[in-house]
Amino acid sequence: MAGIKTKHDEGQKEAHGNNIEYLKETGMRVGTYVGAQISETGYMKASHNYSFYIPMWFRDSCFTSMALAEASDFYRNEAFQRKSALLLNFMWKSSENFLNNIKRGIEIPLEKPNFFDIINHFPARIGEDGWYRGRRGMESDNPFLTSMEHSNWLRQYDSVPLLIGATAEYIEKFGVKDIDASLSGIKDALPAMIDYMVKIYKTPCSNLWEMDTDKIHSYDVAAIYYGMNSAMRIVKYIKENLKNELVEDYEEIRKIKSKNYRNLKSEDRDKIKRFAGKDALCDDEAVNSIDLQGMGRKLEDIDKFLNDYFIRDGIMYKSKNVFKPDKSGFESEPIKDVDSGQTFIFTKFKPPCATQAVQENTMKKIEKDLFSGNELPIRFKDDSYFLGGRWPLLGLEAANWYLENGKKDMAEKIIDYITDKYLANSNAIPEQEIINPASSHDPADYLSKNNNSPISDLAWSESSYLCSVVKYAQAASEGIKGIKREAV
Repeated sequence: MAGIKTKHDEGQKEAHGNNIEYLKETGMRVGTYVGAQISETGYMKASHNYSFYIPMWFRDSCFTSMALAEASDFYRNEAFQRKSALLLNFMWKSSENFLNNIKRGIEIPLEKPNFFDIINHFPARIGEDGWYRGRRGMESDNPFLTSMEHSNWLRQYDSVPLLIGATAEYIEKFGVKDIDASLSGIKDALPAMIDYMVKIYKTPCSNLWEMDTDKIHSYDVAAIYYGMNSAMRIVKYIKENLKNELVEDYEEIRKIKSKNYRNLKSEDRDKIKRFAGKDALCDDEAVNSIDLQGMGRKLEDIDKFLNDYFIRDGIMYKSKNVFKPDKSGFESEPIKDVDSGQTFIFTKFKPPCATQAVQENTMKKIEKDLFSGNELPIRFKDDSYFLGGRWPLLGLEAANWYLENGKKDMAEKIIDYITDKYLANSNAIPEQEIINPASSHDPADYLSKNNNSPISDLAWSESSYLCSVVKYAQAASEGIKGIKREAV
């Protein structure tokens, strides 16, 4: 193993037989720990031991849902699949509270200042009631308790596309099993969500770190590309697979309905309910009228926007201002810096303009500027949140990219580092570690206020580890060149 070793680690590995098996068992253990943080309602705190991370972020929960779905498929673990579904069901149910926000955002002209008010957009995080947070020091979350300007940092454009994307990935693995409760929400929201994404992709928002609200970010534009592409996949599934399922189920449902309803078993009543939900979704006029060819053209427009305004010197840069410094017109040049969060563009969002050459060049700059010879990257230059430490989840996403691109030793180094340092005697992975941080100061004193320790347990970090272990083990089982460990 690369990285830090202990006698405890070596003993565990010897007992497990080989390193791949050790990683698989560690991944299973961490995945079970993540699942335990998801309540039966589907609510998941971003961190259960840091008070300001008690809310549920759509972003964190969508990535967690995707990791659990992937792990369920790999481990043949139904509990992971069920937890993935619980997250999706809660998020779709919560989306009902913000559907009118989206519709207002679609209708308000871009030149109107109130277009940017959070009440005309989908928020980044929610409370246990599926609504804006607004208590215990988080009053700024709720636009009805504070000024619209102060809550605009919650206007983060990746929430909607990630929810659609996580749902598409779930459906492609499991169909609509266990997300029947979400079908009504999908039916009501999906057409508006598509129009919303088309409207917003050229407008500024907070980035995935909830900063730079005045800029347009390549991460968010690429996330919208992914959301649109995922919406197309869902619509195709509804129009083809789901309709075929209805035909197959029809005779059984007809026989069940022919019986006295009072004498039906609960499982038969559930079948009728599920059939009705599928039927309503397949028969919905708004869903059936979605123009897939038109969506394909919009995807091309979004990809072109990314290519035209964010790629220079063969590198995809992180953001651009809306207007030129002299306010003479639309800014065409990006800010020539990178952000580790851009790795998701290459591993998850995959717009065509992110060619292999662009990916290689951008990752080299991320390695140089943000890894800087360390095992993990900082988020961006001059980050000062908790001094701007190094993030395991971003290192793990880089490991995913390395796995996809034949750089197995580099992926192994990151996965091993996190395994050995954090998971020998624990299931928790921190948000960041304070090693060669980006800054020497922490303006808001986050670190000192948290007993001079970073946030020690982040669900997104742990689900990222689960995802990377699965990808690594899959690569090993396929015998891909560069995996030096014994394959499963």
